[in-house]
Amino acid sequence: MHLFRGVYLGPAADPEPVQRVGLDQVIVDGIIQGAAEGPQDVVDPLGAGLGPDPILQDVSMWDVLLQGAGFSPARVAEQYERTRALKNYEEHITGRRQSLMNAYAMAMRTGDGADRAEVLAKIQAFNKANPEVAISSSSLRASMRSRARYSARAEGGIVLNPKLSARLNSLVGPDE
Repeated sequence: MHLFRGVYLGPAADPEPVQRVGLDQVIVDGIIQGAAEGPQDVVDPLGAGLGPDPILQDVSMWDVLLQGAGFSPARVAEQYERTRALKNYEEHITGRRQSLMNAYAMAMRTGDGADRAEVLAKIQAFNKANPEVAISSSSLRASMRSRARYSARAEGGIVLNPKLSARLNSLVGPDE
């Protein structure tokens, strides 16, 4: 059995000669197409913006040829690793921020002064380490107001979309 055995691309009754395309031809075509297009950017086709976001710019001809053969250039892999590490760090910091705000809200809800003081000390340490996303007293107050509004909308322990609430309640029936 040959690794580059062809793929059949036409009915047997076709009067034209049977066209076969082997894996080797697909690879060669990919390399030729990549070489013809020349240096280009590596992009994320599902970018966060309106179109593809560039990941790496000015990829060399050699990188294009390797990519056409199915290999990912080392620079691209390194860039993916770097962006993944950046995103992980960001998520860790924002997750820690949210956790501290949740802990503060819980301490306020339970009325435990010792817990509140402990959380405020942790918030001060967080603010010192992350001044760009510091938790301010105004952001704590806004968070508490938002939580109070959300809790006020709760019906039977859950919050429904206000646009759907009336219809869903009529479908399920009255609260007993």
